[in-house]
Amino acid sequence: MQIKSFLDKRAIKARLESRTKKEVLRELTDLLEKTGQITDQEEFLRVIQEREELGSTGIGYNIAIPHARCSGIKSLVGAFGISKGGIDFDALDKEPVNLF
Repeated sequence: MQIKSFLDKRAIKARLESRTKKEVLRELTDLLEKTGQITDQEEFLRVIQEREELGSTGIGYNIAIPHARCSGIKSLVGAFGISKGGIDFDALDKEPVNLF
């Protein structure tokens, strides 16, 4: 599988504006909705937030991979963003996350 099969270049944001975990999840799902990869942003956001409650997807080394399964989405979709200042994402290593 090639990354371009699920990551639309329009769903890449080099300068995320978010400052919190909640804001960055919203900003990333905004990208997915604007590119037509998801149709029910609120449902998708709810499912991702529920997944984060089970355990942070902040894997360390300034990286987080927020993800979830959602009944309304039948194929893999993705967004990518960079936070210059870093965001507290409850990562395993307790470091701020820059890459989402």
